[in-house]
Amino acid sequence: MISLDNATQLVEVGRIGKGVIQQIAWSPSGKYLAIGTSIGIYNYSINPLTKLSFIDTPPGVNALTFGKDDNTIIAALNTQEKSLRIFDLSTGKSLIQFGFQCVNFLSYSATTNVVASGDADNHVRLWNAETGEYIRMLDTLMWIQSMIISQDGNQVMIGGETGYYNPSVLEVWEANTGTLQKTINGPVSGSPEHLAMSPDNLLLASAGFNIVVRSLPTASNLYIGSVGGRATDMTFSTDSSWLMMGEYDGTIQVWKASNGALERIIPAHARSVISIACQPNGALVATAGEDGFIHLWDTNDWKIMGSIDGFIDNGSILVSPDGTKVASSDLNKIYLWNIFTYELVSIFEFPTGPVYSLAFSPDNHFLAAGGCGDAYEFQCPYGAIYLWDLNRQTLDKKIYGHSGEINNLVFSQDSQVLISTGLGDDNVKSWDVSTGELQLDFNEISHPDVIVISPAGDRFAVITYREIHIRYFPSGDTVQTIARQYNFQNCGTFSLDGNLLIVSGENGDIIGYDTTIGSKVFQLKYPFYVKPFTYGYPPAAIDLQNLVQGNSLVASYNTGQVIFWNIENKHMTFSYAPSNTGSSIQLTPDGWILLTNSNFKGIIRVWGIQP
Repeated sequence: MISLDNATQLVEVGRIGKGVIQQIAWSPSGKYLAIGTSIGIYNYSINPLTKLSFIDTPPGVNALTFGKDDNTIIAALNTQEKSLRIFDLSTGKSLIQFGFQCVNFLSYSATTNVVASGDADNHVRLWNAETGEYIRMLDTLMWIQSMIISQDGNQVMIGGETGYYNPSVLEVWEANTGTLQKTINGPVSGSPEHLAMSPDNLLLASAGFNIVVRSLPTASNLYIGSVGGRATDMTFSTDSSWLMMGEYDGTIQVWKASNGALERIIPAHARSVISIACQPNGALVATAGEDGFIHLWDTNDWKIMGSIDGFIDNGSILVSPDGTKVASSDLNKIYLWNIFTYELVSIFEFPTGPVYSLAFSPDNHFLAAGGCGDAYEFQCPYGAIYLWDLNRQTLDKKIYGHSGEINNLVFSQDSQVLISTGLGDDNVKSWDVSTGELQLDFNEISHPDVIVISPAGDRFAVITYREIHIRYFPSGDTVQTIARQYNFQNCGTFSLDGNLLIVSGENGDIIGYDTTIGSKVFQLKYPFYVKPFTYGYPPAAIDLQNLVQGNSLVASYNTGQVIFWNIENKHMTFSYAPSNTGSSIQLTPDGWILLTNSNFKGIIRVWGIQP
């Protein structure tokens, strides 16, 4: 099992999930589809629809495009320097590394073999895609929101804003000389967040609140239209006849490119469309959505010809008491995964909004999820708890209570009682699991942030803004009150023997309190130097787990560090950074597997001890 003695041998043994989609791109022949995600690049053949390869890029992909042939992919990675890579898809090897830091936009001209990058410093740079050699910089003064290079490589279009309250601007640059040819003010679609150019080089479309289509040779407006919401991506058909746009509501709109006449609206995805791309010299359109799906559409009848799924974000994670499954939440869905096979077992839906809390019953019979009881856009009138029977894979009951989203759920050790708190009130409630009836309701005066139950199940701790209350279960009577001395107490746990309550404090501190007399027993200082304002906030422990060996702790921090602590001597024994952002962590009850998860990455990393 994982312990302080062998933590240095910790290795990644598997992954759950496929990452979050950033962009999709067709190969020049239209035979392959590349998928840039938060963890790497997938390459799929179209006929048959099969995954051919995966290139692991830990920083994640911001943007990608194919290069001169089907075997060359150009990707902008989420790195601080030389973020452009050219990969050989057949081998997965990085051929060239070049570029500036944090490239946000990427566009490629096959005619000139030039790649244009829209960089974090709000400049556009041109590069030789064969050698990675820097060509020139287009010194725009805008905040860049979009960028595209013409297929013939002669022009670069840049959309952006010159100030927060200033109008949006489109600039047309001569790629060969780096001179500004035209500046277009006026109606530029509210803000030109997306640009698309017709393959015949005659039309330029910009999209934000509205859609503006121009004649590229003259820059004159042809028409202005609206998708009814806000476009998320767009592209022209390969014959330049149609303009296709994805929307936040998951639909695709198809317009006649010459006049903007609406041809059809396709309900493509359950959530927002991320990326849309037309197959070169073919009849297929690929769309990617935040629902984790990529669909291939036949434009002759707009039917789905194939789909790729599994690209979901995994928010908070929770290991089942038997140690075989892990639950993760992504907005209004809960995914149940097998820890050993990494396969998806079940999907449960919370229909009225995002999931705020999860809890397994200790007997593995129930999974509880908390959130809002009604789908209001700006406020939650009351909270809801959904209780699923894991044996039958069905919804057992709904419980309504609190005046806001349910943000804490904890089962009693006998699995008969469920304790909850809500964001809209200061109450702690307990419910009979078999009947759903309210058993106990008391006010904490200040809002409860965290609830944890002792290993023996005889006490539970309520961590509030003002103080910590340790209470008897099930009566709720106060055993001990601990005055709040530190901020950021957003996670906590009892020690394995129940004698200590361990909570996170300010500046990355972890504090242990004696649960009998309420005195501070130890304080673990965050061991690394953090430059002021590096993260915009001080370091803080965001998850705490006891190691099975006792008197030891593993903690994750918002800085990305996971640290193993010896509580007896207050020393750090090992640390590593599975992510550059804070990770949710979980240990299986037997202590053999550690799982880590970072928001917006879409994977749960599985760690064990190297044999």
